[in-house]
Amino acid sequence: DYVKASSLAKVAGTGSYADLTNTPTLHKVATTGSYADLTNQPKLPLLGASCGTNLVLKGIKADGSYECVSAGIGPDLINEISNDLIWNQFVDSKAGATDVQIKDGFSAGVTDTLVFPDVGLAEKIWVNFSGLNSDMTKVIVELYGPGMSSPYILYNGGKTGTALVAKYNDGDALVSGDMNKDWLNKNIKGNWSITVKDIAAIQVPPGTPPFTYDGKFNWSVSIQTLSSKKIQIKGNLITDGSVKLGNDVAVCDSTKEGSLRYTASQVQVCQFGTWVPIGTSVCPGPVVQGICTAPTGCGNCNFMDSSKYCAAKKADICSDSQMFVLNYTHMLVSNALWTNSFADNDGGQWSEVNNGTGDDHSNGSGWTAQCCYNWTPPRATDQNIGGVRLVYMHDNPSVYFRQAAVWCAGMGADLCSKTEYQVLRNNNKLSNTGWGYWTSDHSDNDSTSYAKGHGPTSDDTNMGQHYSFACCASQRTTLDCPSPAKEYGGVCTTKVENSVLADWSTASTECGKLNSRLCSVSETAALRAAGAVTASGSWTASYSDNDGGNVSVAVGNVGDDHPPSSQYGYACCLY
Repeated sequence: DYVKASSLAKVAGTGSYADLTNTPTLHKVATTGSYADLTNQPKLPLLGASCGTNLVLKGIKADGSYECVSAGIGPDLINEISNDLIWNQFVDSKAGATDVQIKDGFSAGVTDTLVFPDVGLAEKIWVNFSGLNSDMTKVIVELYGPGMSSPYILYNGGKTGTALVAKYNDGDALVSGDMNKDWLNKNIKGNWSITVKDIAAIQVPPGTPPFTYDGKFNWSVSIQTLSSKKIQIKGNLITDGSVKLGNDVAVCDSTKEGSLRYTASQVQVCQFGTWVPIGTSVCPGPVVQGICTAPTGCGNCNFMDSSKYCAAKKADICSDSQMFVLNYTHMLVSNALWTNSFADNDGGQWSEVNNGTGDDHSNGSGWTAQCCYNWTPPRATDQNIGGVRLVYMHDNPSVYFRQAAVWCAGMGADLCSKTEYQVLRNNNKLSNTGWGYWTSDHSDNDSTSYAKGHGPTSDDTNMGQHYSFACCASQRTTLDCPSPAKEYGGVCTTKVENSVLADWSTASTECGKLNSRLCSVSETAALRAAGAVTASGSWTASYSDNDGGNVSVAVGNVGDDHPPSSQYGYACCLY
């Protein structure tokens, strides 16, 4: 069968698109190519628009409009954008009592309280706790904040063993309570109390006295605050322009120590609780004839009590040479006076110093003690010889003791001690072996055993003799005991050696290496009372003559007029 040509559509013969029937309809854009002919056009950003003052572009919304946010940064982000060099966040801590003993089997527990100061609003708060007990599973630790009637439970026997160290609310969760909910963005000032309960007593064999305590604990409260009043620069501050100081009207206290201000046309620094002009060396007490004095002790005290009194003031009993100058100015009372070398009168030759103490007297005598700070302004001419700060040297044996004492006091210093002369001798600073030198304890030579130090002075010297002298000063620049030195009962020590014994020269040299000197007799007495010095015998700055055994409360079991080759312990002091 064949299709008749007359039955075919026209397009079959022509092949022309125009001869098609029901042709598709194309969108206009297909033939024009114009963006304006598109339908459902996408939204484009609003070019030429802006976010406005203090706003920056975060993104584009679906309708093409701008999403804008504040141009500022968070108030606590200054350290992040300053490479941790500028901080306005601070951590303040307050510790409770040290080594609080836990009552054994006492279910009511033992409580310790601290007063947290007003330092601002808390961004973060936590409690450090460390405790020892024979069985920590039987221990409960409760914490009360200011005004709280119900405690936080920090710990409730959740760990085995005998020790617990935790940082609650910062790594270690509380058993109950929410410190963040209660205290964040609030001032936590006030009384904080901790109660530690040992709910199980130790079982002891029949006939054995019951234990009173089982372990101990230490604790502290800390907060992080965001300050709007101060910043901290953790690095050197370098400026191409000037630095303008304001008139800080705050009280100069321990928190302000080292601060600067500009007032009364002066740049002032906060030192020892006083705003003083820059360049002024500040004595914490009255300066009398160049001697920086501290409060006078009780008028009828034994040597140990006098030593502890002055040490508690972070001072020392005045030396013989200082006492002479103070007596000369009629500052002191008329009764007998202790000195830091025990005030031995050596045959009654030194009553102008000590107002008539005995010769080899008892440490229980009831006398007066004047306390002295050893505070000397820095001078460009100061020399550091083996750790000894040498202020002045008179290398000519032509001077009375009273002249030497007054001269050194006038320079704000003191006659060098025997231990300092020993260091100077070891460093070839006292080259003439034939000359004697006045010392701060009037140079008693104890059978000439110590001529290798301060030279060939006589045994039981007197005020009418002539010797050379040198003035020495403390390396100390603040009443605070700087780390890593340690303070015991007010005495700042850089080393306490109780086990490795040494001779006199070695002990003197070792202290000099630490920019210290051997502690005085009175400082050593205070250290023994504090339990720091335990050696059976100890060297001191005046070589530890035991004066018939009367000075044992300080120097221990040393000999009377012992040789410098003796082997004793020692302590080094920043005096």
